[in-house]
Parts: sequence; C-alpha cells; structure tokens
Amino acid sequence: MVARYASALKLLTAGSTPPGTPIVAAYASARAVQAEHVAHLAQLRSRLVEPPGARPSAHPPPLSPYSGPSPAAGAGGVDAVLGELAVAEQAASDRLIGELTGLPPTLAQLYASIAASEATHVPFLQAAGRTP
Repeated sequence: MVARYASALKLLTAGSTPPGTPIVAAYASARAVQAEHVAHLAQLRSRLVEPPGARPSAHPPPLSPYSGPSPAAGAGGVDAVLGELAVAEQAASDRLIGELTGLPPTLAQLYASIAASEATHVPFLQAAGRTP
C-alpha cells in the first residue's frame, strides 16, 4: 500500500495547481493515509523476529514500486485516483479478513487490526474524492 500511495501521490503532483483545488486536497488526504501505512510498516518491521542464526539486516529490503494501472490526475482524474486507492484498501482489508481462519490467535488479532485500519481508509478516501 505504501508503494501504491507513492504512485498515486506522483499522479496528484503531476500538474501544478493553486492551493484549495481538488488535487491539492486529494494530495493531502492521500498523503495522510500513506503516512499511516508507513508508520504501521515501521512498527511491524520493528517487531519482526529473526530466526536464531539469521543475520539481521541493517536495512529492510526496499519496497517494490507499484506498477498497476494509473488513472490520470487531471480534471475528473482526482476522483479516479482516490477511487482506486479506496478499492485497493478494501481489497487489502478483505484479503486479510479472509486469511483469519486457522491463524494463531495473536497473528489473527494483528491481521484483524490491520484490516480494520485499511477499512477505515475507504470512507475517508471516498469523502476526500467528492468534489465541491
């Protein structure tokens, strides 16, 4: 999700617009959600347990860039960019919920918490995409 947001943010900054336009507001909303994903990822990586004998890495592996479809961020495209992010958030939440069965309780609790966080991003992004 961090990489997907990075791609979306690039689209939203492709055009120069004055403050107060839908693109600026959409950028701020998408950036806020991306910051949450970055913080969650940092927390997860800080709790990663390395198996005995494994060499701990000094730096986590880099995230691969998102290479999915990219809607244009021009007029009307802001809603498309935020809409695609909302769809991705819901899909990620649904995927995690689908994996709960059979997981150890502590991992199931973590998955459910992450899924809930991702699900809350959906209405936020939908509201941010509504043009005045």
